[in-house]
Amino acid sequence: MAFIPAGEFVMGWGKGILPFHKVFVDAVYMDKYLVTDELFAKFLNEWGADVDERGHKMINNGGSINGGGIWWEPGEGRMSYPVVGVTWYGAMQYAKYYGKRLPTEAEWERAARAGSTGEWFFGDDKTLLDKYAWYCINSGNEIHRVGQKEPNPYGLYDIYGNAMEWCSDWFSPEYYSVSPLRNPQGPPSGEKKVLRGGAYGLGSLSCNSNGREASTPDGYYMNVLQGATAGFRCVISVKAFASRPPSSPCVQTPPKREPVVLAGFGENDEYQRWETTIYGKKKYGFINSNHEYFIKPQFDDARYFQEGLAAVKVGEKWGFVNRRGIMVISPSFFRVSCFYDGLSIVHEPTGEEGYIDRTGRYVIKPRFHDAWYFKNGFAHVSLNNERWVIDRSGILVFRCPKHMKYFSENYAAFSNDVKWGYVDKTGKVVIKPKYDAAGDFHEGLAAVKYESSFGYINKKGKYVFFPHYDKAGPFMKGYSYVELDGKDYKLYRDGKMKYLGENYPLPWDIWNRGYDPRQPCDEDD
Repeated sequence: MAFIPAGEFVMGWGKGILPFHKVFVDAVYMDKYLVTDELFAKFLNEWGADVDERGHKMINNGGSINGGGIWWEPGEGRMSYPVVGVTWYGAMQYAKYYGKRLPTEAEWERAARAGSTGEWFFGDDKTLLDKYAWYCINSGNEIHRVGQKEPNPYGLYDIYGNAMEWCSDWFSPEYYSVSPLRNPQGPPSGEKKVLRGGAYGLGSLSCNSNGREASTPDGYYMNVLQGATAGFRCVISVKAFASRPPSSPCVQTPPKREPVVLAGFGENDEYQRWETTIYGKKKYGFINSNHEYFIKPQFDDARYFQEGLAAVKVGEKWGFVNRRGIMVISPSFFRVSCFYDGLSIVHEPTGEEGYIDRTGRYVIKPRFHDAWYFKNGFAHVSLNNERWVIDRSGILVFRCPKHMKYFSENYAAFSNDVKWGYVDKTGKVVIKPKYDAAGDFHEGLAAVKYESSFGYINKKGKYVFFPHYDKAGPFMKGYSYVELDGKDYKLYRDGKMKYLGENYPLPWDIWNRGYDPRQPCDEDD
């Protein structure tokens, strides 16, 4: 930002409704450049909406920012162009968000004049304007990147031309005749707001230190008159600048957009990752089940949320964010998995794998060739070409059969390549392999397949319901879903069955819950 010293100067044009009058303004810091498309798009994405805190539109259709709804970005190649089509409300909210404000009209003119008394800060020779401004003579009727012309003596670029600049004041033709001497703030009310500095399509009489334009705060009048040419720059008081440099974090918290949680959805369905292209690069963020983003696309890759955390990639490293978008485990890992049972698998460039907890601390150091996620306190790993079951301390508990599922109610289904049975947490075979498929235990019962039919066994391996069902799900809350002769039923523990009728909305994965042929330790996994 550029320092604009305090001082008295003669404001106005000396003609008609712009009489000369003395004004004193306090010192401020002012943005050297007009706010760009890149900066305003960043603000919109952090704010999370294109309306201000009172619901006013902040940028008009036809402005220089693309997108809307959940993400905004500059037009192609426009990152360093002045943002235009911004409403006065948008300029005000942007300034407030970053702890700044819009300049008053008097502050703007003091900064533009830079101690001069002529029509321009360089005097009254308008042929010199080409050196400092984009206006109708040299712009080709197009807006240009900021900072391409020479600055004024205070270090301000594009103070004339390129894009008009919103001021905080209401506009009144008669205000100069009643303006106070010290720090005038403009009329207390009005219909239009002041715009200063001219634009790329206007002539030298508008692109000077004293020319005035005005538009309704929504920018409609200016859009009709000159197209989307309204931009802005900000100021901050010397005291505020000294106590909080503008490069520090924002001082205002944007409105929260809470994720919408729908009943019956799993975590991965409530919090989906979402990708977009920003400046030609693919970025990832997260949306909720209403397709509203709650973490803006900013990561180079991302995984789904699991146990409240999601893995995200920044540059070449992976870390984890929570649902508020806060990085709780800094990006420092080569590759990671989602969290299960409070632990995440970490993959090292050497090919070794280990586990970290939710603080990012290693609880099992990388030493395995392959590692699978923890469930119910145990995980499967590969070490020295052998498969093992490990506990949360990393101790090798027993050698893992070639095909083995996770533990559920202390039993895990396994296969000897011919039939399926069950082992306990010590690796002891508790139910001999004799089934063609086997599911997890739930409420003391497991769905098993014999030849082409399903039934249920208890933990002693005895049939509670003999195989005659076409499909069988897990027991939950005292009943299970089964299919028999093409019809769906509820099967209760006492053997009673309730027909569910046609087109009954079964849980989408109910059959996989009871019998799932996939195993974490398959050799071809």
